[in-house]
Amino acid sequence: MRTYDIENYTENIDPFQVFQVDPTEISKLTGREYPHLHRLKLIGSVRGGEWDQKQERDIYPGYPYDFYNAERFEETVLYQSLQERFIDEAPWKDTELVQRALELINQGHSVWHGCSSKTDVSEQCAKLDELYRSIQETGYRHPTDSKKSWGIIARTLNQIVVDIGRDGDLLFADGRHRLAIAKILELDTVPVVVLVRHRQYMDQITSNNAFRDQTLLEQYNKQPEGYGG
Repeated sequence: MRTYDIENYTENIDPFQVFQVDPTEISKLTGREYPHLHRLKLIGSVRGGEWDQKQERDIYPGYPYDFYNAERFEETVLYQSLQERFIDEAPWKDTELVQRALELINQGHSVWHGCSSKTDVSEQCAKLDELYRSIQETGYRHPTDSKKSWGIIARTLNQIVVDIGRDGDLLFADGRHRLAIAKILELDTVPVVVLVRHRQYMDQITSNNAFRDQTLLEQYNKQPEGYGG
């Protein structure tokens, strides 16, 4: 079901590899459209064009654009609201994210993982509180740790996801709640998978070893312990 684009290159790249990455290295956002529903088909993709550059357009069709988009991940409404909650200990009701989500729901919209009522929003907030406590107390665990029957596809679909831009930059694509919490807790590393690589990046690492040595993923070329195979 996944693309075979990377197999057109001489580099031996495993499209399902899980990298351990310092979350501070993930700050720029991808310019592709929101990939959640299409992750599996995008694994191993190589694309040219301007998608890795900052673009003034809605890359999250069906979602409130400015909840998730900014110059940097740390400037998004979602990240700043989670900061208010977990660092400043603000009540959820006082965060911009919840206030604006409720406004949109009152206008008939479904937002923030499909919330369509005040109860839905409260439940979503409770899930994030629990996720934060869990990571704070026991560390960042793989999302499928408790589901031993899940295979490589499930492990890939439930990670923080990045794209790689033309210069080797890691561009955030999905998994914003986990990445935000990892940044707030100042974790050393988090597991990350790559969906789309820019064609210029692939051309460079194929023809220029010096460029390859400078790319961020070369610093994180190990799979997390216990997640091989």
